[in-house]
Parts: sequence; C-alpha cells; structure tokens
Amino acid sequence: MARIVLYLMILCFCGCSSKKDEVIIAVNTGNRVGYFTDSKGNIIIDKQFDGVSSFSNGLAKVKQNGKWGFVNTKGEIVVPCVYDSMYSFFEGWASVGQNGKQGFVNSRGEMVVPCVYDAAFSFSEGLAKVKQNGKWGFINSKGEVVIPCVYDGAFSFSEGWAAVKQNGKWGFINTKGEIVIPCVYDGAFSFSEGLTMVKQNDKWGYVNTKGEIAIPCVYDDANYFFEGLAKVKQNGKWMIIDSNGQVIIPECDMSATSWSKVE
Repeated sequence: MARIVLYLMILCFCGCSSKKDEVIIAVNTGNRVGYFTDSKGNIIIDKQFDGVSSFSNGLAKVKQNGKWGFVNTKGEIVVPCVYDSMYSFFEGWASVGQNGKQGFVNSRGEMVVPCVYDAAFSFSEGLAKVKQNGKWGFINSKGEVVIPCVYDGAFSFSEGWAAVKQNGKWGFINTKGEIVIPCVYDGAFSFSEGLTMVKQNDKWGYVNTKGEIAIPCVYDDANYFFEGLAKVKQNGKWMIIDSNGQVIIPECDMSATSWSKVE
C-alpha cells in the first residue's frame, strides 16, 4: 500500500449555515495528490494533481501535467491548469506566468491583465508592482499602469506608501506616485505601524510617515514593528525597543521571538 503523507494544508469553510466548519486536508498517495474532509474521510477531490497548495478564500492552487490552475472546494477547476507559475489570490486577483511573462487572472479564471510583464506580484492596497524592461512600477485593479515602470526596485504598498529604489538609493512614494521621502537611503522596507526601517552609513534606524528620522540609524540590523515593539541588533546583541526607541528588553534570543524581516 502506498504510503500516505498528510500535508498541513487546511481550510475552514462553511457548507450550510447550520453545519459545523469542516477541515480539508491534502493527501498524497504515490505521486498524486487529492483532497478529502477528515471529519468524514470522504474524498471530495480525486487524487489527480502533481502538486497542491492550501485553500484560501475557497480556492487552492493545483498542478497538473506541469501546469498550474485553481480548484474550488467542490473539486471544480475554476482556473484551467495552463500556467507555468501562479501566486495565490489577493484582493480578487492572482498573478500567473506564461511563456516567461506574467499577468493576472480573476477568481473566474478570466485573464484581466495579459502576460506582458517580466514579473508581477500580488495586489496590496489596490495596487500591484510589476516589472517591465528591467524597471518596476505599479498597476491598479483595472490593469492600468498608474505608476510608470521607472524604478530599479520596489516593495508592495503598505499603509499607503511603497519603498522604491532609484540611482542606487531608496525612498518612498504614495499611491499617486509622488515622492514623499527622497531616495537617499541605502536600504528600506515596508511600513508597519507607522514606522519603517531605513539604512544609512551601514546602520539601520526608523523613519515615520512624515519622513522624519524617528529612531536614529545606529543599529546593525532591525526588524518590523509588531504590536509596538521591534527587534534590533547592536554590538552583536539583539534587543527589543518600543516605537520611541526605548529599550524594553536589553538582550533577547533572536530565534525565540516571532518578529522577522519580511516583505
């Protein structure tokens, strides 16, 4: 009997309003993957895929014959398996790749932005960063380029601002494409709780949404603020500071806390 490997790919979804939420788990037998509900053990999607992802908003990525698509919780293919790459849905759209280019499909499987970009990332705050001819810009939910592809690097929008790179330096733009913090920093990340990390003279600090240095660039490394606290590294030691730059925990184990520098 083929060994069964259970993946922790879980979705809570409601059937009838009176029914209890059920859990959908991916099961792998040999080189094929399917889904079943563990509450009853009934297979609801045949083991027909080469790869799967967890369900999100009622849809899951599936791979068949080397191509990616989406299925719903009934096992119906809502986006055909014709794409070379695919991201999960965010704000109603998913980035897909075909013939070396990327575009977007909606949850009905309709191509809403043709695969004409060198790279395309998930939507965030109504905008998605895209790359064309080696430069980054942003499109809106109509597929219109609202911020031209003129930047050497970019982060997705967070709290109304996005970090962008130009001429080797980082700054920030708003959703209108206006420069709100000049590109003067050696590094930058997305905003979180009104602050973001910036790098200057090989040290990290934080700026606020007014573009002011809120916490001086004195740290060897720094992380996002989460619930008013952030991890920073100085003189080889990690510590936790608050949004005023005050040390709350003078020394901590980096691996023991959950904050991490991610886009």
